[in-house]
Amino acid sequence: MEQPQAARRGDSPRQDYVTDADGQPVWGPDGQQWQRIGVDPWPGSTAAYARLAAETGIDTYPEIAQALERIRRDEPVDLSVDGALDLRMRTLSAEARAARGLLDAARHRADAAPVAAADHAAWAVRDSAAGALRAFLLLPLPAAAETVLNRRLSVRRRADLAADLAD
Repeated sequence: MEQPQAARRGDSPRQDYVTDADGQPVWGPDGQQWQRIGVDPWPGSTAAYARLAAETGIDTYPEIAQALERIRRDEPVDLSVDGALDLRMRTLSAEARAARGLLDAARHRADAAPVAAADHAAWAVRDSAAGALRAFLLLPLPAAAETVLNRRLSVRRRADLAADLAD
């Protein structure tokens, strides 16, 4: 499995490099130059992701809450390999896979599975939302926005989007 890259692609119109007061590049702990999420050229994308995070409950994890706050303030988000945010996202994915494996194994036994299908569904939704955050941070904005919008759970997602676009 390919590890996520610490640096983000530069082909999104919302990204630019962070510089200090002297115009020099700012480097992250992994040696990659920081990039900043700039103004939101697709109005509503940040709000749509925040809504997805709240719907799935991943906004309760400190690493994700901090990333959302940094995005809201137009500050760089550290998604370096094995950084706190990357580890949280990979943990969510591993939990979803583990729950699925337990359910699959229990189908062939008389005793009940240690997790219910509803538990697996909740883990799968959190994993999907974490994947959408990774897309939001790494992909060019149109692709990231599409990913976020397609993963929203609320039946009000279209009304929410219209409200976000109106702001």
